[in-house]
Amino acid sequence: EERKAQYAKIDSISYAASEYFIGNEYDKIMAQMGAQGSNAFTSFDMTVYTEDIPSNQVEAWAKVQSDRFKNMVIRGFHTELEAVYEECNLGLSSDGGNAVDTLLFAMFDKHPYGEQTTIGTQEHLKNPSIVNIQKHFDNFYVPNNVAICMAGDFNPDQVIATIKQYFGDWKKNDNLKLLEFEDEEPINAHIEKTVYGLESPFVQMGWRFPSAYKAGREGLNYTEDTLYMLTNVLTNRGGAGLIDQNVNRPQKTLGAAAYSYTLSDYIVFFLECEPREGQSLEEAKAIVMEELEKVKRGDFDSTVLTSIVNNFRRQQMQAQDSYRALASWQYNAFINHLPWDYVIGEGDRIAKITKEDVVAFANRHFGDNYVQVNKVQGPQVGVKKLEKPAITAIRTNRDTSSQFLRDMETLANSAAPIQPVFVDFDKDMSVGKLSNGLDFYYKHNDDNELFNLAYYFTNGSNDIDILPYAISYVQALGTDSLTADQISSKFYNLACSFYANPGANDVTVALSGLGSSMEEAVALLENFLANVKADENLLEMMKQNWILEKMNAKTSKKANESAVQMYAIYGPENPMTMDLKPAQIAALTSDQLIAAVKDVLAHKHAVVYYGPESKENMLQKLPQMHKVAENLPEFGPSKLFKAWSTQTPCVYLAPYKANQINMYKVISYDDVEYNPANDAIVNLYDIYFGSGMSSIVFQDIREAKGLAYHASARTSLPGRKGEVPFYLARVYTQNDKMLDAMSAMDEILTDMPANQKSFDVAKANAVQNLATRRYNGANVIWHYISLQEKGVGADYDKQVYDKISGLNLEDIVAYQQANVKNRSYVTGILGNPAELNLTGIAPSYGKVVILRT
Repeated sequence: EERKAQYAKIDSISYAASEYFIGNEYDKIMAQMGAQGSNAFTSFDMTVYTEDIPSNQVEAWAKVQSDRFKNMVIRGFHTELEAVYEECNLGLSSDGGNAVDTLLFAMFDKHPYGEQTTIGTQEHLKNPSIVNIQKHFDNFYVPNNVAICMAGDFNPDQVIATIKQYFGDWKKNDNLKLLEFEDEEPINAHIEKTVYGLESPFVQMGWRFPSAYKAGREGLNYTEDTLYMLTNVLTNRGGAGLIDQNVNRPQKTLGAAAYSYTLSDYIVFFLECEPREGQSLEEAKAIVMEELEKVKRGDFDSTVLTSIVNNFRRQQMQAQDSYRALASWQYNAFINHLPWDYVIGEGDRIAKITKEDVVAFANRHFGDNYVQVNKVQGPQVGVKKLEKPAITAIRTNRDTSSQFLRDMETLANSAAPIQPVFVDFDKDMSVGKLSNGLDFYYKHNDDNELFNLAYYFTNGSNDIDILPYAISYVQALGTDSLTADQISSKFYNLACSFYANPGANDVTVALSGLGSSMEEAVALLENFLANVKADENLLEMMKQNWILEKMNAKTSKKANESAVQMYAIYGPENPMTMDLKPAQIAALTSDQLIAAVKDVLAHKHAVVYYGPESKENMLQKLPQMHKVAENLPEFGPSKLFKAWSTQTPCVYLAPYKANQINMYKVISYDDVEYNPANDAIVNLYDIYFGSGMSSIVFQDIREAKGLAYHASARTSLPGRKGEVPFYLARVYTQNDKMLDAMSAMDEILTDMPANQKSFDVAKANAVQNLATRRYNGANVIWHYISLQEKGVGADYDKQVYDKISGLNLEDIVAYQQANVKNRSYVTGILGNPAELNLTGIAPSYGKVVILRT
């Protein structure tokens, strides 16, 4: 009732005001300049606004952002508040999130980390205050509390000058009131809490540590460095940690992990474990806690510390190839008050940490001073059902624009255009054959000393249903001369990693790491693949866990989301139903699984290399390192799942007890021959209508009507010859908004608003995105392979770019009328039937069919 009353006060005012203000111009401006990923996120200590902008649009970006943060105006308040309600509903159905919240509430008595979640509670959202929002903005959104963090392809001096030009007059807050908190009292005794939810049970333990910096404390605290080493002694990416080798590989539980959650004022170290069938939470906890006790006793090989440091340096090299990662380093340094020397010096610091340091640290800090959360299956407690409010849709005013928007369009268009750079596959990589007859794809790494080597096979799990289980089993095995633990430790010591990934239509066996370790790592991999040894006890444990995972998936919201979406797209025979049934899993044998992997390896495949070695060296080395039989057989065509006919409207409802539904509307083009020449208009239509914050779908359903947290629509184009394209619209909304959301989506799918200004923005965005797209590193090779599998030429990207440049609004309207407007669709819904108005569905949307998990 409070929520309804609040909306009643502001709804009519907001609607009337929408006649005079021009909303959502920010999305249009950013799309016009070719920005991608316009978004923001809030955590406990920070709010971060993110943009991926073309390098020629820095000035336009700076002008928009400076005005945005100096002169904030609150518009569309109640519809955005409704989106936050939807996000809150989404979070309430996350058992993992609820467990972490409960742990933090128990751990922190004086700090807001333990007082509320980032999004707040249902009670908080009942009483929104524009006045308090403005006060928050005026205090915190000031230059002496803000950092601009940028990484990418730009001239630093020019960018700094531009930032000074547009942000230089931003007035600081001389009375900035930062939050102050008393130190938490020590946790002297184990605290235990219980959380209920639909999903499978797990147990989680957390220990509290000081952060590197704290106001009033002299100097930096280096706890995080030792905690990083301890965490990786327990579990690491190489599978060489104590938990990896003593818990996860032998399947003692369904899964266990150790990790740290770094906040500005504290660090929380987590241990968590999911029990096996018939195992209690306390039994699972005891298993993972024993590994922590081993650290305290010093029962681990000290050489792992050197391996942790080497792998850290490797990860740092990899991260430097990502400007998003570099920008995240910057904003985390700012928020956590860390000098840049501290950030980039971590590798040197952890290299000085000894085994004695880790053991002493563990004994000093890990005792009975932890919080334990038991996540058990059962109905949630204290979660209220919130009825939808009455909302009058805000006018979108697509045909009008402010002078500011027009000025920004002029500025964005005046920038020297970025010319597209299409991959010249003849120059940027090479294709040939090894002396043993295998196809060989090569590209030199000019940036660092890292390498990637892959064996690529063209059949996958669609063709061999036991393959995912076979590869999972084989990767956990050893050989006649080496145990599985010894193999993973050797790879980790070399700062290399190996994995085999069974895709639906392919298998990739990949090795990566330091170039200086490549030959030794390849020898280790080849020996493992040739001499893998069965372990019957391990297989029995794995089969039990695989069956339990399938049972747990029935209560997993994410698994059910995927299942209903696959059903709506492909029908009852779909990629998820290809999976083995419990009885089939129980019947699997070691001989059967190992033979399946060896049979794949015995087929013709391609070798892909990206690294510092020259092509000539690799042509000589690879046939000796990777020996294969002569005249390897080729795979037959891989099985493709094709989108089923949607000519008969139908609604497939998968029951799941949550406050929110996931809705998927699917149009299949199974009756139309796919033509890649149409991909350009499809891509532009998707951007205009359903993809991104400036699209018709997002603006109409979320921004104007407040009907959903997520709303989008996009065409799935074939990635392989023979696949069927389909159109997929998604809406995630509250249960009692289902019919409103269905009606709203149906309305714009049938009668798409045609607006020249919106089209111009979409086209500018599409052209800029294609002009700034770059394929680098190994991605050049994999893009080449993907074009071959799609059945298009090497100039495909250029053709799409050229065609988009010549399209107009009439082309988009004609495409929509021919391919969307008059086509029937099926709908998949994941939701709680008891809270859904099912009688309102038929006959408009077809017969309702209840699915079972």
